[in-house]
Amino acid sequence: MRLYDISISPGYAVGRRPPLIWGGFVFSVALIIIAILHATHASDHRGGQYAVIGLIFVYIVAFALSWAVVVRAYVAEIQPMRTRGPATALGQAVCWVSTCIPVLLDA
Repeated sequence: MRLYDISISPGYAVGRRPPLIWGGFVFSVALIIIAILHATHASDHRGGQYAVIGLIFVYIVAFALSWAVVVRAYVAEIQPMRTRGPATALGQAVCWVSTCIPVLLDA
């Protein structure tokens, strides 16, 4: 929750698009490196295991600083008042589930 508080302020200054772009880039890089570590069996050793744990942490922090904030604000802003509550809940749920699936599949 603290990362959300830290990331909400700059979000208003830089807009919605840059955090989505760099967040997606960081996700991709972290997951590609995790895949390489698994494919080369480097994750069978202690150092590789620590690297995978660290990259999952990077993935979570990048999510908390980018997509968690932007999706919550963006979905609420584009909906009319009568559908804002259910649409925001659905959008946030889909965002969290779709972001957790790659990490859960990795475990």
